[in-house]
Amino acid sequence: LPLRVLDANGLGRVSDVASAVVQASTRGSAVINLSLALSAPSSTLYNAIVLAQNSGALVVGATGNDTLPGQPLAPVRYPAAYSEVLAVASTTHWENWASYSNGGSQVDVAAPGGESSDPILSASLGGGYAYLYGTSMATAQVSGVAALLRAYAPQLSNNAVKDVLRNTADKVGSYSYVNGRNDRLGYGRVNVNAALRWTLAPHLTVGPIEPTLLAQAAGVGVSTNVVLSNDSAQPLRWQVISTSPAWLTASPGSGQDLTFRATTTLRIGMSSVPSAGLYNASVQLRATDPSNQQSTTFVSVRVIVAPQVHSLFLPTAGAGQLAPQWINTSGGLGLGLGDDGSQAAPLPFEFPFYGRTYGQVWVNANGYLSFGEGYQGSEYAQNHCLPSILSPNGAIFALWDDLDPSQGGQVRYALIGSSQFVAEWRDVPAKSNGQLNSFQIVLWADGTVRITYADVGDAAGSTVGLESWDASIGLPVACNGTGRLPQPGQTRYYNTALP
Repeated sequence: LPLRVLDANGLGRVSDVASAVVQASTRGSAVINLSLALSAPSSTLYNAIVLAQNSGALVVGATGNDTLPGQPLAPVRYPAAYSEVLAVASTTHWENWASYSNGGSQVDVAAPGGESSDPILSASLGGGYAYLYGTSMATAQVSGVAALLRAYAPQLSNNAVKDVLRNTADKVGSYSYVNGRNDRLGYGRVNVNAALRWTLAPHLTVGPIEPTLLAQAAGVGVSTNVVLSNDSAQPLRWQVISTSPAWLTASPGSGQDLTFRATTTLRIGMSSVPSAGLYNASVQLRATDPSNQQSTTFVSVRVIVAPQVHSLFLPTAGAGQLAPQWINTSGGLGLGLGDDGSQAAPLPFEFPFYGRTYGQVWVNANGYLSFGEGYQGSEYAQNHCLPSILSPNGAIFALWDDLDPSQGGQVRYALIGSSQFVAEWRDVPAKSNGQLNSFQIVLWADGTVRITYADVGDAAGSTVGLESWDASIGLPVACNGTGRLPQPGQTRYYNTALP
């Protein structure tokens, strides 16, 4: 519902703005964007905003662009200065506070507003589009996030939407946050993914669904890992309540703040080994959400105790360590990829990847799988941090670096029946230093992704993470030496099926 209140020069009367706010609220608008600023308060506009607030609309306003270099923060302009308005400041592309952005105690959140060297394509005065920057652009983005949130969760009130946006904002920038906020960026830069996930009921998920333990009678106990996850942004506290039989162990015994941002590994093992046979064991977990509602989850564990177990030696990880959960792909297909090459491979199932499903995947020499498009050529050898609209997109980046299988090693894939797809980079050297890298990406039909690292050369110049086809969803894990760099012998789980 666009309502014109300013002329071609960006000027207008406060009464026209107030009238438009009233009209928008009475016509059922859920979000009202005010990418404009006044130099003084107006009782006429304030009364209109109070009416909109009481009608259930969320009013979003720009803090203003008056702060000068080396000068104190310019105060938040009206109408953003009213407590009924969600006040939006501006950040730069590099997640810093935009130096022109006004600030103060009224600032709620921030969003990208651009800067002179990196403007944003926006509607311009007099019609058409132009590259501009300012808190007006940031405000429009927050209004879009709020509208998406209200469409996805219409039961939320305007004040509840404000709380969600504040609670899920990312603490970016170099200025410290005191009690969760500061006067430049409020509670932080809005995060649409986290905001939407806040509306999901927190739920404890365990993968793999039925782990297996294989032990030798009269031998020592063995163990395996399962991954605990929660698709919601609302944190879960979890606790191991019991294990059965008594010789089954699970550690750690508890954890907290489990959200979509990070998973937790639960190690399931054996304190002793029973006689030979097949056992159905279980771990009972209790999860508690922020409202103290509790739920119980049972992890079924298949335990096989054999009279004798023969060892199979798999690829090593680092200094003689065993690479966990490495799959034998000797029956697979070697791709013979050259430098910066890519080749399509069929999947034995439709794989859900951030809102889309795919029946094939491209295996890239440079350490990643891509969906929907194969990225081939030297222009895709240089990594960048996630998320980014720059290609490649729609990909699982296990170790995105300028790897070169033409210098040695092999890239291959294998189909393990109809349940697993495995892509493997074995002893593939980095083009820059020749250091060898060995890792696997395993896909399951339910959207589970497992990355196992057997040998990692120098990961400091690589990118690790996942990104959707349009870069709207990104899971950055590591980039150019920052984040959680992969280590030899490490296994990581992800899930790309949206709720």
